[in-house]
Amino acid sequence: QRKPLGPVKIATGVITTSVRVQNNEIMANNNHNYERETILEEKATIYFLVNQSNIRTTEKSKEELEILESFASQGNKTHSIEIVSYASPEGSVSTNDKVSEERMKNTVKYIKKILRSLKIDGASNDELYTETSLGEDWEGFESVVQSSSIKDKRRINKIVNSVEDVELREQQIRDLAEIYDALKDDVLPQLRKAVIVIRSFEPKRTDENISLLSTSYPDSLTVKELLFSGTLTEDEKEKEFIYNKVVELYNDWRGYNNIACLYIEKGNLKKGMEFLEKAEKIGGEQHDILTNKGIIAARKGQLTTAQKFFNESKTTELNQAILNIRKGEYQKAVRFFKNNKSYNATLAMLLNGNNNAKCNENTGACYYLNAISYVRSKDYTNAIKNIEKAINADSKYKKEALEDLEFINIRENEDFIKLIN
Repeated sequence: QRKPLGPVKIATGVITTSVRVQNNEIMANNNHNYERETILEEKATIYFLVNQSNIRTTEKSKEELEILESFASQGNKTHSIEIVSYASPEGSVSTNDKVSEERMKNTVKYIKKILRSLKIDGASNDELYTETSLGEDWEGFESVVQSSSIKDKRRINKIVNSVEDVELREQQIRDLAEIYDALKDDVLPQLRKAVIVIRSFEPKRTDENISLLSTSYPDSLTVKELLFSGTLTEDEKEKEFIYNKVVELYNDWRGYNNIACLYIEKGNLKKGMEFLEKAEKIGGEQHDILTNKGIIAARKGQLTTAQKFFNESKTTELNQAILNIRKGEYQKAVRFFKNNKSYNATLAMLLNGNNNAKCNENTGACYYLNAISYVRSKDYTNAIKNIEKAINADSKYKKEALEDLEFINIRENEDFIKLIN
């Protein structure tokens, strides 16, 4: 015989704080690789005879120096001019230091004379010059020996690395009679040198000019400039126009990828995925595309798939930490956020058992989260104050607070009742 027992209470309800994750992953769309400032450089090396510091005519007519002069003559603003001189490790240290110093001085005079005659920007500005004399070039010695065909390199390197006294080191190397002739002919001449490096600023369009051209004459911009122009506007339609031009003009996957991010930002995950698939058809499995696919999967609750994409893309630590919250791996998330007091950081700490965690963002969401923190630590006065702040910031929190079981212990509180009625 059956007898109805009536309704049986299983539970009061479910606390949903764990799903209050904010969708603020870092989308992978910062891929323009454009530099507002690019430093160009050209270098030339002048070689000297043993114990000599005068610059020979044969060195002055070298192709390297002609290329350096041509580079300097392009009319770009000079960034810096660097001269570094060396000596080969043979003879006394003091003699080599002196000859290295003289090589540096003579090279500085020589290059200044050339640059002044060419009327190069900054040629007479001593502040642009860096002059360094390094003396015996043991580092260069090891490098040249290593790349040479000299036999018994290990014996030479052992002496260089084990004998601290420089002059004793040189003597032991000279004592290797069967090897020293090769060193004297093939290695040491490469170390008697001065290196000249000229750096200049690459001419760049202004941001204003790039922004104007991106919508009027996009084909006049490089792909880097065009992608960069998308970061100079807040207008979504303008961004989408620019990124479509990236695909149209350069068949570059980044255009579709960045359009996908616009849709993900608006919460249109279906449209976002459509553009990511278009991007993948052009560029294959790029890290940016995989990261953005991972963000879509995470927001749809497909957490295993999201983790797979994040692993493949080597996504940012922040994205992984947010996914850890979604997966219930609160301790892992907390390890990333550490002393951070952002919304998601505070949520992770609360869910990990830290009822004193507080968010420092002036938003309704943050105030609401702080109210949960206060009520969990039984500070009901501050809990109600933060609920009020949350409601003032966004009225939706009135209904949420009314239904949220986090606040079950203050439902009979007069101040709480006034707030939600």
